Amino acid sequence: MKKTLFYLKKLAYWILALLSVLMVSIVLITYLYGDQLKQQIVKSLNTQINTPIEVEQIELSAFANFPFITLEFKNVKVRESIENSQLSLLEAETVHLIFNPISIFKGDYTVNSIALQNGVLNLKIDRFGRANYNIVKASPDGNSNSSFDINKISGLNMDIEWRDIKNQQHFRINAPSLAATLSLRNDDMNIYYEGFTDVEFISIAGTSYLENKKIWSTSSLTYNLKSYLLTFNDGIMSIDDSDFAISGNYQLDEFGKIALKIEGKNTNIQNLISLLPENLAKSLNEYQSTGDVYFDLELGGSLTNSQMPSVAAHFGFKNTNVTYPGSSSKITNCTFEGWYISNAVDDYETAQLTLSGLTGNFDGNPFTGNLLIKNFNEKYVEFDIQSAMNLNSLLTFYPIEYIEQGSGLLDIDLKFKGNLSDLKQKGTLQQVSSNGQISLNNVNLSIKGLTQSFHELNGSLLFNNHNIALNGFQGYIGKSQFLVNGILGNIFSWLLIGDDNIRIDAKLESEYVDLNELLALSGSDSIPSRQNYSLAISPLLHLSFDCNIKKLKFRRFDGSDISGILKVRDQLAMLQNIKLNEAGGTVNLEGLIDTKGKMIEVFTKVNMHEINIDSLFYVFEDFNQDFLVHDHLSGKMNSEVVAELRFTQNLEFIPQSLIADMGVTISGGELKNFEPMMLLADYLPKDNLKHLKFAELKNDIHIEDQRVYLPQMQIVSNVTTIMIGGTHTFDQHINYKIVAPLINKPRVDPDEVFGAIEDDGNSIPKIHLLLVGTTDDYQILLDKRGMKDQVVSNLKNEVSELKEAFKLKQKDKQKTLKLEEDEYIEWDNNLP
Repeated sequence: MKKTLFYLKKLAYWILALLSVLMVSIVLITYLYGDQLKQQIVKSLNTQINTPIEVEQIELSAFANFPFITLEFKNVKVRESIENSQLSLLEAETVHLIFNPISIFKGDYTVNSIALQNGVLNLKIDRFGRANYNIVKASPDGNSNSSFDINKISGLNMDIEWRDIKNQQHFRINAPSLAATLSLRNDDMNIYYEGFTDVEFISIAGTSYLENKKIWSTSSLTYNLKSYLLTFNDGIMSIDDSDFAISGNYQLDEFGKIALKIEGKNTNIQNLISLLPENLAKSLNEYQSTGDVYFDLELGGSLTNSQMPSVAAHFGFKNTNVTYPGSSSKITNCTFEGWYISNAVDDYETAQLTLSGLTGNFDGNPFTGNLLIKNFNEKYVEFDIQSAMNLNSLLTFYPIEYIEQGSGLLDIDLKFKGNLSDLKQKGTLQQVSSNGQISLNNVNLSIKGLTQSFHELNGSLLFNNHNIALNGFQGYIGKSQFLVNGILGNIFSWLLIGDDNIRIDAKLESEYVDLNELLALSGSDSIPSRQNYSLAISPLLHLSFDCNIKKLKFRRFDGSDISGILKVRDQLAMLQNIKLNEAGGTVNLEGLIDTKGKMIEVFTKVNMHEINIDSLFYVFEDFNQDFLVHDHLSGKMNSEVVAELRFTQNLEFIPQSLIADMGVTISGGELKNFEPMMLLADYLPKDNLKHLKFAELKNDIHIEDQRVYLPQMQIVSNVTTIMIGGTHTFDQHINYKIVAPLINKPRVDPDEVFGAIEDDGNSIPKIHLLLVGTTDDYQILLDKRGMKDQVVSNLKNEVSELKEAFKLKQKDKQKTLKLEEDEYIEWDNNLP
């Protein structure tokens, strides 16, 4: 034991002595021959490098990388090799050239290793195809300078940028730690490197890949200085937990020939998505997978600004599970095989995507399917899918921006085949084939921006080419219930292309419709403000609805047993044979609603039979006045109304637009507590003026220029018989002429009423009165006999002229809604 310790100590002394000698020798070399070494090393570099090198300071150190001698360059700039360029190929805070001291003793100044720190390497091919990195001098015989080996090149915090301006390629990466070896044999530069790189972006022809990705890579490369051929002998690129093997070559010249193969190893869906362009990966990059995901890609051809290489990708899942963060829903045991091929990366006309044998389970519900897409310009698509799918699971797994919430079951069995471009034109629609069905079972759906949700949706959507049949499609929108059977035409063109008409020919049945909700854009009040209403008809909508609605509510309107036909085309809505019960009677109407302009125009004809007039006033909110309200009136009204009116887009009535002719008959009428009647107490028996009854009242009323024209009519009441006529403006100015028997003659002063009394001596004298002012401030005046004939005549003539003008205007503005023969929905009788 003692002997062993003795020899160990002796060995340690010898090693220490040798190290001391070596250290002293190296120090003496650097001290005695430092300047000579610097000159020789710089001279050696100048024989190999053909571009200027700027160095702020050069120091020779024996200890920086002991036992090697280090030549330290501070603030180095190496100019690029393009002639007359002042730009830098390399800039670094420090560059260490490390030499073997034994080789220096022998006069060999070959660099053993290089260390760079805090630098920028700019590799570039300019717009003329000239590379800026050809800095190694060629020998006189045309070969590269004498062979050399650099055992190690290390880099700390190096920014590396590659720009091929001619071929529109731009890479930018940061290497926090990079190690490489370099050897030059004649024209071949052999490079081996490994380390982490932070990829800022890789841009090819304006498309960005691998943005902000951290990648570990190792590769053996050969670059031929004459042919500019870069060969990937053996390379591995690791992204997260997946490895990609890289092999092939790339010609770094104006032709940009590339033959590259990338094969995925231990890949997952996240890493495959990360290889996609950023605009495609953005909506998918949160999905995660476990299981067997495979992928390989081959690129071949030219990579220039005018040409892109062909691409062939093979990928797929084997018993793979896919999840979305924050969602309990997942796809399990998913298997499929896929291919993507194209003559060029940017040649979408020859591109073809195939997904074959797709199977799996989505939240316990099995699915199968296949997909083929050819010619991404014309978008020829074939797919089939069979699945029972929970809508809530689908939306949590793949969120759709405009759908806030959904639930219920979708039973899907669909097939589709054809060019999506054929959906743009009626002449090619028949070339598209689709069949199958989607069944809805208790589906609930909330759409962003819509106040009311769809709920309890049931029924089937039967697909037949470019049409869909709605079979027992029913449910609720808010409180409104519906049942629809019919056909949706052009549905694929409308959904997928968005610039063609959708045609609906259906029968609508409903137990209850709440128009307050359906017309409201926002808010949850049962009777929202008028500002929240909106009516707009899409120019793409062609619709024919045969409607049968048991009950419809809109503000004070409470109609029942509503039936008729609604047709829509060219932003026009036509109401035909509409019948309903309201206000104790029946209403028949036809009309046309034009929404094409800035204002909504309405043309309508309404027949009302046995309507309770007080209910009518109540429903229409006393026609926005408080002079004569529903509390004052009772009786049954029969009327025919022809009217033209306009609304804003928010359904605000524009009073000055109203023109109407109204033929009105009121039977069994009563006028109760109407204040203006009390002003006639001086002339009529006042006991019954508070409750005036009449058997029948008839008149033809005209409305125009915000004025109601009431031609003179006779009212036979329980008090007496009077004549009344005049005008009433929308701003509540009134001017009515009243002719009544002067029953209370003793109460009046003959001198005061002189000129207003009509007395032929054979009957009760008549007094001529005027009710004038506003509905808030009115009075009864005597109408002098000298005025009465002229006023009555003028009013009758004016009303007659206005009515004739309105009839001519109605004829000029009459609009019809017709379906041309080639626009009827076609349906294959062989339903799926």
